[in-house]
Order: sequence, then structure tokens, then C-alpha cells
Amino acid sequence: MKVVHASILNPPLHPRIFYKHSLSLQKAGYQVQVIGLNSTPEQVEYFQNDIHCLALPHFDRSNFYARYQRRRKIQNIILSDKPDIVHLHTPELLPICAALKKQGIKVIYDVHENYAKNIRFAKYYPQYLKPFLLQYLRYCQSFVHKYVDAVIYAEQSYDNYLQFKSDRVFYVLNAYQPIEPAKSYELNFNPDTYELILLYTGNIAKEWGILNALKTWKLLQKRYKTALVIAGSGIFTDIPIHSDIYVYPHQNYLPYEHIVRLLTEMCKVKEKVLGLMLYEPLPNIMECLPTKWFEFVYYRIPILYTANTYWDNLNQRLDFGLSDLHIDSIQLPLVYYRRSSEWYEEYTWQNQQKVLVQAYASL
Repeated sequence: MKVVHASILNPPLHPRIFYKHSLSLQKAGYQVQVIGLNSTPEQVEYFQNDIHCLALPHFDRSNFYARYQRRRKIQNIILSDKPDIVHLHTPELLPICAALKKQGIKVIYDVHENYAKNIRFAKYYPQYLKPFLLQYLRYCQSFVHKYVDAVIYAEQSYDNYLQFKSDRVFYVLNAYQPIEPAKSYELNFNPDTYELILLYTGNIAKEWGILNALKTWKLLQKRYKTALVIAGSGIFTDIPIHSDIYVYPHQNYLPYEHIVRLLTEMCKVKEKVLGLMLYEPLPNIMECLPTKWFEFVYYRIPILYTANTYWDNLNQRLDFGLSDLHIDSIQLPLVYYRRSSEWYEEYTWQNQQKVLVQAYASL
């Protein structure tokens, strides 16, 4: 059976879409294609792990007509390919379901985020624009009950987000999927010269904690020879130039393979590495388990996290780090993760992969 994964805004090699979903489905016997967004104005077509990837030209996200055009283009590509199943990863693509169902194509909708909460609380949306965005989101989501065959949630906290029929709802969490990097990325960084290493991965943005990371680095630099390693996507102009700050962006989007290589290297010296999860305490963030949480747990890298009830309860169970309220208690060498290896298996991708295949089998 042929499956097409499609997203308006994510790149084809997105960790969840490609390295988790697509590779797992390929292993289960499906023929997989991924349609996503390129980081440059060119259209690029290539094969990765024998999976057909199509990266459509980058466009201005604030241009809503361009977003509409991109939706139509993706619809035309899918209809010409005639897949058996289409797996949609952005709500803006939901209106194409009507055309897909006319061709007898099964549709899965993958809910990466609580989009309504994001619009209400995220600071990167202008206040005057939020009512329009919420109305447009409701329009897109209205296609779910008419045309979607199964819904996949990336978080347990999204329970009943769409009020979809329960026997067609599946929870496939963003657990970590270890991979072997196909490329060798240079890490211009020597951990031996530092007593403490702060590791920031993911989107380089205020909401995701970059300013909190800088603040923490300045604070701990007074006690230890401390490096701040930033590995993620985006350009944040407020990162100061300093000999102890290392930034790894790559054309505004850092390949997942590079982050895996970095985590692998940091694991070797984890007794002095502290993974940072110092997010802005917004309601749409604090109810989630960010992907980096699973990554740090997998590599047994201790975590310094934003104190909140959800993560505090997890910390009591897993003993994976400290909340930022206890930053003064940090001592070297860092020692956490006292549980046995089997304790963490539920947070790796292997268990989630089974749920994904089950969701496909239900169609």
C-alpha cells in the first residue's frame, strides 16, 4: 500500500514525520512518500532511506494566499500519485480531504499541537490576528468529522481535543527514535575544556526558552567554567557572541542527524552536561512533553526544567533532573537517572511504533 505524508510547514526530514512515522511504516511494508517544505526557494526531490521526499519551495508563512496556493499544489500532487492512505500533519491541509475521499483515499490526521491553545497563548501571533486564525482553524477542523478516518494525537493531554470517535483515536507520542547519522557534522566544540555544559536543542525562540538558557548560563558561569551549546532551528538575533557559546544552525533548520550526533557526543560526558527545558510557562507548553525531553531521557542527560505540576510529578517518578527552582543546588559531577534501563523503555519510539502500525491496520 502507498502512503503519502504531507505538511505545509514541516520539512520532509522532520523528526516525527520522517524518522519516526515514515521509517516505521516502511519497515511495516508500506511504500512511503513525504511532501514538505524546503528551507530554500527551490523545489528539491530526493530519496532518503529509499523514501521518496519532495521539498516544495520555501514561502513567507505570513502570506495567507501563498499558504492557500501551497495547499492546492499539495492536493494536486497527491491526487496525481493516487496513494491508498494520506497522513496529514497540518490543519491547513484538512480541506483537501473532500477531494481525497472522492478518490477513495483513506485519511489520517496527525495532531502535533493543541492549535487552538497555541493561537490563544503564543506570543508570536499579533493579538488582532488571533480571532481570524481561530475562525480559520475551526473551518479547517470542520472537515475532520466528515472525511477523516483516524486521528493521531502527539500528546495524551490532547484527549478529546477534536471530540472524535474514540475507536478511531490513537496516541503516538514523540518518543525518541535513535538513528545512525548518514552524514558527519562537525562539532566545533571541545567538552574537555569545561566543567559544566548546558545543552539547548530545538527551536531557537523566546517561547522555547532561549532567553532563559542565556540567563541560566550567565548565572552558572559564575560558579563553573560553563559552555552553552545551542543546536536547533531558527535565527534569534539576541544570542550574544561569546567564546563559551556554541551555536549550530544550518540554513535556518538544523538537520535531525546533527542533533543526534551532538546528543551522542554529550552522552559520553553526561556527568557534566545539563539539558535545558526552560520554556516560557505558557498554558499551551506546560501541558506537553516536548521532544527534547524524550531525547535527554534516552541519553540519560540530566535536565534542568521549568517548574510546573506536570513535569514535577514526572520528575518524582523518573528522577530525571531538577526544576529551575532548585538551580542553586546543582553540584558536579551531575548524577541523575538512578532507575534501571528498562524503566525508560516506555519513552522510546519502539512502543509508539506499535500504536502507529495499529492505527494504520484499523483502516
